[in-house]
Amino acid sequence: MNKEIVKQGFEEAQKSLKDKQIDEVKKIVTKTLEKIDDIDGLIDSAKQQVKDLEEKKKILKLDIDDIKEGRLDRIAERQEKDEKAKAISVIIVIKEKETIIERDRPYYPWYQPWHVVWQEVPTIATTPFIGYSSTAGMAIGGLTTQANSDVYNCASSFTVNNSIAKHAGSGTYEVHGHIVHLR
Repeated sequence: MNKEIVKQGFEEAQKSLKDKQIDEVKKIVTKTLEKIDDIDGLIDSAKQQVKDLEEKKKILKLDIDDIKEGRLDRIAERQEKDEKAKAISVIIVIKEKETIIERDRPYYPWYQPWHVVWQEVPTIATTPFIGYSSTAGMAIGGLTTQANSDVYNCASSFTVNNSIAKHAGSGTYEVHGHIVHLR
């Protein structure tokens, strides 16, 4: 009987060890599957971010193409129809309400003025000092800074027509240390 009890105890110990090993393997597989699921969620989130970024890039490229073609009206129309396009663009284009048309000259929509407003005013580093004005800023070593000034606020919007936009849009630009050619 001793041998049978020892044999039965040995088998139960082996079965218990095997069950513990199976449980540990199941825990490993469960944790691995959870981690894979977490990564899948991150991938889905990243794909959505990439999709959003590509949509933003598309809108900005459309803005560049429209400027190169001198079609500020397209930008204005896109911004009127889509608030997202308005938020993404670096400028807001608004059609001038009143256009003075001379009686003798025909009206050319190509020269229709468009009011352009910067979404984020580009930083104006320094400009050559011409004279001191309380609204233009403080004189610093022959240069004037224009933060919080009327001149700065005027620089945040301007009027332009399609003809000027078309001819001024093309060129060579330095962007983040590399050269971009727009034709």
